Amino acid sequence: MIRALLIGSLERDSAVVADGSVNVACAPDVPEAIRMLETGAAPSPELVVLAESRGGEFSATSLALVRKQVPLARVWRMLGTWCEGESRSGRPPAACLATYWHQWEARMARELERVRQGVNPSWTLPVTATPDERMLASEGTFDRKRSGTIAICAASAAAAEALEDLCRAGGFDTLVAADEGRFRLARRGAVLWDTTIGRMTDERRVAELRSRAGGAPVLAIVGFPRAGDVELARRLGIAAVISKPFLAGDLMWHLDRTIPPAG
Repeated sequence: MIRALLIGSLERDSAVVADGSVNVACAPDVPEAIRMLETGAAPSPELVVLAESRGGEFSATSLALVRKQVPLARVWRMLGTWCEGESRSGRPPAACLATYWHQWEARMARELERVRQGVNPSWTLPVTATPDERMLASEGTFDRKRSGTIAICAASAAAAEALEDLCRAGGFDTLVAADEGRFRLARRGAVLWDTTIGRMTDERRVAELRSRAGGAPVLAIVGFPRAGDVELARRLGIAAVISKPFLAGDLMWHLDRTIPPAG
């Protein structure tokens, strides 16, 4: 069983995917986490998850104190909305994995699936592994046993073509329609809607697209949504919100979870 220590508070829908293969201990801050480790209230973790709501919430000094307690544990930072500028102007701590809150559920679920299959999760790679090496290790290969039809609605022909290639590589049939175009899903499947946050949260547009989809789930692909945007979209009937940029495996995970199994 994977032992994980979660430090910090979480944004909505970014909880650790804790199933029977994960034992999660939670601490609101670093001092409490250290107390739990020193007293044995939390078992020694192999994975430390830092839930960062803003940049600089966990200092290098506090992170060093945690690492002193569990030197062999990997550190995975779950970044909140206010951390999105870090890649351009921030100074992220060394030897840490990092995932934004809207990517977390898919990424963690895929890592747990690797564990269930007897494959080491990507966080066990050496701390010197590059982001590209970690991405390649986590993606694996596509399972082509999928079935169903994916309707792709996008204003950009380039985006539609890329999504079509990706879905076909994953084993799905596809049909492409303009953002405002008409289509009909004759088989079970889903709609991938490459759009903007404004359109995704427009009640009229969402209702029209869901009507054209004929009851098939609609998955929206947008750039860096906020938690409130995701909540509103779900209230309007969007089955899932996928943030750009995304990994191919992230998209397949959402489709696999959304489309009911054949038969």
